[in-house]
Amino acid sequence: MYKKKQPLMKGFDRVLVSVDFSSASRLAVQLAQSIVSANGVVYAIHVIPNIVSDAKVYIKDSGAKALQDRISKEAIYKLSKWTDKIVTGKSNVEYVIGAGDPASEIIKASKSKGAHIIVMGVHGKKRSDLGIMGSTVDKVIRISDCPVICVPPERV
Repeated sequence: MYKKKQPLMKGFDRVLVSVDFSSASRLAVQLAQSIVSANGVVYAIHVIPNIVSDAKVYIKDSGAKALQDRISKEAIYKLSKWTDKIVTGKSNVEYVIGAGDPASEIIKASKSKGAHIIVMGVHGKKRSDLGIMGSTVDKVIRISDCPVICVPPERV
């Protein structure tokens, strides 16, 4: 009996891309855009320090919270402007700001957004450095429930 072939995948519906404003993350954003389906969403995440937990010893909670909110607003503005210069066409991009440990925040965002794949830049200077990826990339690869693509920076 003839079995009907499964249609080829036309891209991922939900792609999470980590952005730290490096050349590797620029390439990661470009790759994320190229693998997202026509009606899919690219979630661009940038992680900032958690001022509230880190500074509460020195600043009253209300002051730390106000500072955290201001940093979050500035970060989302920078993330959207930076990403908009890279993304071409009509890709649907949503911006996510995490606060705290980058790997934990990336994993948390991938779960909350239902990401099918995570794309991250790697910062090794030489090909041999890619064997020892940064701790954030390493942790995300080990903990993630979905595939992770690591993108090296451009070689000059």
